[in-house]
Amino acid sequence: MRFLSLAEAVPLVSAERISHSHAGRPIPTMIAGQNRIDIGMVREIDQALPFVETLIRWLPPDADRIWWLTNWSSGIGTPFEAFRAMRDGLGATSELGKTPVCRFEAQPWTDDQLEMTVGDGREAEALVGMILLVMLSEDWNAWLLSSATDDAIELWENNLFFHSGNRRSTAAAKEILGRYELRPPI
Repeated sequence: MRFLSLAEAVPLVSAERISHSHAGRPIPTMIAGQNRIDIGMVREIDQALPFVETLIRWLPPDADRIWWLTNWSSGIGTPFEAFRAMRDGLGATSELGKTPVCRFEAQPWTDDQLEMTVGDGREAEALVGMILLVMLSEDWNAWLLSSATDDAIELWENNLFFHSGNRRSTAAAKEILGRYELRPPI
């Protein structure tokens, strides 16, 4: 796992995936022609952990995961200090604003503990924790990407979107919607 600056992260994903924010920073965006499936957000706390583990496995197996935080805030009611403590514990050496992207190396991304090394398990747990913290915050936004595909997961203001132009990936996203009995927000 490695924390990356925006300049280091941009070359890892498709050029079509990158846009620029109002501040001129590169950020992930939707690719033309992809389906965007709004699945809302898991509402039952006991479903949150298995749901996030399923999200991580939606992207291709044995490929990297790129966790790209695009918007965050600090203060009472935000997970900022917990997120910062997690990053520090994982070896981040610069502040969040300088390295808002974390790249997790390719691994099986499986729920079978026997197929994972101790390091794989640690990285998977870290990614699960980062996703859960963003899910809990109303004004934090992030993307889960992989350099192996244009498919992506977007977490935006307590909503979750699957982005894909691939029929199989779209069907898998809809299956997740049904498995967790999720309803898109009205």
